[in-house]
Amino acid sequence: MHHSDFPTIDIPEDILAHGFGTDDVYRHDVCPRLTRDGLSLWVDHADPEQREGDGARFTLHPHDEYMQCSGEIVEFETLPELLAHLGA
Repeated sequence: MHHSDFPTIDIPEDILAHGFGTDDVYRHDVCPRLTRDGLSLWVDHADPEQREGDGARFTLHPHDEYMQCSGEIVEFETLPELLAHLGA
């Protein structure tokens, strides 16, 4: 799936199937933030050369009521690593 504000970033359908949504996607973000039950999941370009920073493709962290990071940040390069962490 491609979000209209991020047409070059592919958001794997498996992520949406695990309850993450694009309601909190903002145009000023470097990559889309999907949310689910107090978790933020950032999905960056599959191609590391197109990423804004040196991070992994998927970054997950809890957020507070103001959408600010409120806990440990974990990163995953591959979808299977992310899904394993989510218990999928």
